[in-house]
Amino acid sequence: MCDNILFLPVLQQTPILKLERTGQLLLDEGLKLHHTEKLVEAISTLLIQDTTESPTQTDSATHVARPDRTGLLTDWLASLEPEVIGSCTSLQVITN
Repeated sequence: MCDNILFLPVLQQTPILKLERTGQLLLDEGLKLHHTEKLVEAISTLLIQDTTESPTQTDSATHVARPDRTGLLTDWLASLEPEVIGSCTSLQVITN
């Protein structure tokens, strides 16, 4: 499953109310198969977008301000790559 999924479009286009379930399925599958590189890359890309773009911008697919998903994305990234969060002070603040 993980080899054929384009994680970034899936996570970007999932409505905020379904994002947690969708992300958890991707996370579980990636961890089970020990294949998380593309998922980490997608989550990191979304976090960069969420933390560098204007807080009033909304995702056209979800009509919800992007920073609303930042905490969830940070939690997933911490599950996949704890060293990334440990080395990035700004993400540590978001998770606490």
